[in-house]
Amino acid sequence: MTEASTAAAPGPADLAEIYYAPSDVFERRREGGFWMPLFVLLIAMTVIYYATRGVMQPLFDAEWARGAAAAAEKNPEITPEQMEASKGMVQNFAIVGVIVSMLIGPLLTGCVLWVVCKFAGVKETLTAAITVAVFSFYPMLVEALVNAVQAAFVVPEESIRSRFSLSLGPARFFDDASITTQALIGHIDVFTIWTAILIGIGVKVTGRATTGQAVTVAVVMWLIGFLPALLGAASG
Repeated sequence: MTEASTAAAPGPADLAEIYYAPSDVFERRREGGFWMPLFVLLIAMTVIYYATRGVMQPLFDAEWARGAAAAAEKNPEITPEQMEASKGMVQNFAIVGVIVSMLIGPLLTGCVLWVVCKFAGVKETLTAAITVAVFSFYPMLVEALVNAVQAAFVVPEESIRSRFSLSLGPARFFDDASITTQALIGHIDVFTIWTAILIGIGVKVTGRATTGQAVTVAVVMWLIGFLPALLGAASG
């Protein structure tokens, strides 16, 4: 990194630089400073959600069909009319899930990252850990756009059977696998690995960690990311 870039104060340019010069961004934000990036992340994802909602409808329908089939198997008394009513309600409140995941998700991830750093022997502050976590969510914006482009121009509507149909990873080729298997394999893709790399870079820079410590923290955080898939599959 250049002396000029590390000496510069944190600012809006960080929101773009995180994609091509993450070390510089984290160096400028060693003392923290996550609120502005967090709210920009929230706003950007909300805009993308509304802008691509029509294109992504087949994905929602496919995911709903999978969930409805699992629910009907567990509760045969549920009528098709009840399921259809629930579908409309879930779709109407989907934006709430986007807001919660983009607002609360990075904060919780930062807290978990801070704890993992403690165990790894990295002297990371909680504020810096949350800052690293917030920026590690930025690949999700690219993922949302890439998925929309795929749904619109690449993957035929009839071929979209789940969110993994758009995955840039091996899960894309396991349409016939169980929900649990798909969820686990689905965690191996370009964007989850990108997120882990950003966490490793962030911890190395802001916590002055060794390369070994940074890699350990990144791998542990990536493995922790499997837990939602396991819990979701178990509840399904």
